[in-house]
Amino acid sequence: MQNSNMQMVGKFPDIFEEAIDCVEFIKMDLPPRPTIIYPWLRESSLVMIYADRGTGKTMFGISLALSIVTGVSIGKWNIENPVGVLYVDGEMAADEMQDRMRKISLGLPPQLAPLKFLSSDLLHQKKYLSVNINNQQWRKIIYDALAGQKIIKVLILDNLSCLTPGVDENDKEAWDAINQWLISLRFLGIAVIFLHHSGKSGKQRGTSGREDALDIVINLSAPPGYSSTDGAKFIVSFEKSRGVCGESLSPFTFSIGKDSAGHTILLTDVSISSSNKERIIALLGSGKSQSEVATIIGCSKQNVSKHKDWAAEKEYLVENGNRGCFTFTKEGRDKYATYLIDV
Repeated sequence: MQNSNMQMVGKFPDIFEEAIDCVEFIKMDLPPRPTIIYPWLRESSLVMIYADRGTGKTMFGISLALSIVTGVSIGKWNIENPVGVLYVDGEMAADEMQDRMRKISLGLPPQLAPLKFLSSDLLHQKKYLSVNINNQQWRKIIYDALAGQKIIKVLILDNLSCLTPGVDENDKEAWDAINQWLISLRFLGIAVIFLHHSGKSGKQRGTSGREDALDIVINLSAPPGYSSTDGAKFIVSFEKSRGVCGESLSPFTFSIGKDSAGHTILLTDVSISSSNKERIIALLGSGKSQSEVATIIGCSKQNVSKHKDWAAEKEYLVENGNRGCFTFTKEGRDKYATYLIDV
């Protein structure tokens, strides 16, 4: 495959010499990719984590990085294989990032794998160019550095907007070169996690084509009644989970706290069952607004919106014209009205 990094490996194949018969393909001994964070992050995974400004993307990104290299569980997720991480920061002042990393790492056990930090701020101070993955040469530099070693298995990019200056976020073609670069990193066995902003719609900002090649999309949102005095605390919701399913992907509230000795703990405060889908649809059908439903259930507005869109597509709900409120169709009432008893 030829991509924007000008990588060209080997020669073009003879299609029918290299195409594998289905029966033989099924019999092939293909070892599963090692899991890094159970159940959702494996080697070669491509992941987007997005949230509104100020929600705590960077705190979550640092927490992920430190948990991966120390083996400390993060919320309801266990670290199965501690591996090295390269964290690329394109936004924050170096001293502020240092302060955050010190606070989160305080009391954590020793690292089992390296955590490397590449700061655009420090690069600029040394008269180097700031990281810009919209630039072909920068993509090649990062690719070559990762290809030349075996320790770093996770690349965290914080955040997409700052690391792609000047790009039109709504232009799918502008994303294609970066997308091909991400796929080339997948072929190296590198898992990539990039942090991104929400748009006005509440979804990830920019072209939806950005999600096509991704394995995992995670949204972070403030819990109902959240106050800045609560610190780093947010609802974690999976919006795409290729190859992963089950209760382990249900939304939960994550926070960063301290134990009695002042050591950092990365924990789950509240587990939000996936069975809330039926209750959410029931409340929407009864005329509650999406904000009211999020407060009653204790979940994110994005989670409510996802179930609302699905129920409307299936014609279980229909908009009643009252500022985005919905009501049951006959089929919806028959299927979901009984769930109001549990609310």
